[in-house]
Amino acid sequence: MAAAVAAAIALAACPGAEALGASLIVRRAGEGALSTLADSVAGEVKKKPGAGSPRIVEMTGDPIADRAAIEREAKQATVVYAVGADATGLVGDLPNAAIIALGIANPAKVKTSGTYLSVYPRLDRVFTFLQEKLAAKRVGFLHTPTQNGEMALLFAKAAQTRGLTFNPIPVSSPGELARALKDELPKIDVLLLAVDPLLFDRRNLETIVAQSIAQKKPAVGFLRDLTALGVPVCLVSSPGEVAAKAVELSEFTGIKGKKRVEIDSALVYLSRKSSAALNLSQDLGTVDGR
Repeated sequence: MAAAVAAAIALAACPGAEALGASLIVRRAGEGALSTLADSVAGEVKKKPGAGSPRIVEMTGDPIADRAAIEREAKQATVVYAVGADATGLVGDLPNAAIIALGIANPAKVKTSGTYLSVYPRLDRVFTFLQEKLAAKRVGFLHTPTQNGEMALLFAKAAQTRGLTFNPIPVSSPGELARALKDELPKIDVLLLAVDPLLFDRRNLETIVAQSIAQKKPAVGFLRDLTALGVPVCLVSSPGEVAAKAVELSEFTGIKGKKRVEIDSALVYLSRKSSAALNLSQDLGTVDGR
């Protein structure tokens, strides 16, 4: 236990930061998009005149030790940036700090009140992209209903605003996935992939990519790493822009409940092999992955 607590001790903020109201970043150590996002937030905080370096708690996976470290380091913090669902869940009881949550696919699944930076770019712009670049009129939204039922409703509303036909495609097992793709792909022009545990299973993702390409229906995801796994197109907000928005929003405290904020712009990444199989123009964005 002592080792876990020691590993979770935050990096000290620079002298004088407390006078302005210190920032705390709660993150899990490691590689990947969440680590990049946390680093980007730290960089943006440092840009604020006189703010100094943020305190950082690296979670160890021991909830008791992590909570103790967070509570200790949050005593001087006026804003806490929680990166990922685990971190956001642990900061929910902090009494005096504004909570900015990042990297959460569906805020409805987390109890913590605060401001949530969406993992999805602005939805109206997503559907504008589908219309103008992929000539879509009918859009499917593949998701697990227990995890992303609320997001399906938000996507449906945004599609309706753009005049697109929206087909929610809820699946809860590999068998349902195979049947749903067979039944629903002929009815749509583009398949949107929710940020969902469904996609974190390599075999499921291979099925999605293979079936959508076979039927010439582009799949569009929202995580950059998916292009390396064959998803033809991914729309991803820049970590730098997400971090800058998070720091900007930290000036507004006193959020009660949850506020979801989308980032205006998105980077477009293409899978080299899959986009070629679908005859997608390379002008859509950056070629990334296999």
